[in-house]
Amino acid sequence: MESVKERLEKLREKHSIVAKPLGEKKEPKLSMDAVYQKKLENALTKIEAIKKKMEIGTSFLNYYNDLKAAEKEFLDILNEAREKGVVFTEQFEKKVKETEKNIR
Repeated sequence: MESVKERLEKLREKHSIVAKPLGEKKEPKLSMDAVYQKKLENALTKIEAIKKKMEIGTSFLNYYNDLKAAEKEFLDILNEAREKGVVFTEQFEKKVKETEKNIR
């Protein structure tokens, strides 16, 4: 007859969980187009959030500088993407051009 200790050791051997090595994480690499599109989407979201705050809040001037900084960041990312020849989807390109037109 087996002791409790021996049975527990057998169970441990059967059900041991092996952790994956940390160095083997493989995250899908995004294309340069996708990276710049994500950056521009984040910048657009930031601009829209600031505009909403400006409409709702009473401190319009406090948000004005934040808005100009966010717009500058958007234009910088857009110029960098164009220099690298990044191609966006047609729908996203329309949104980007419309926002750029409103800023300038």
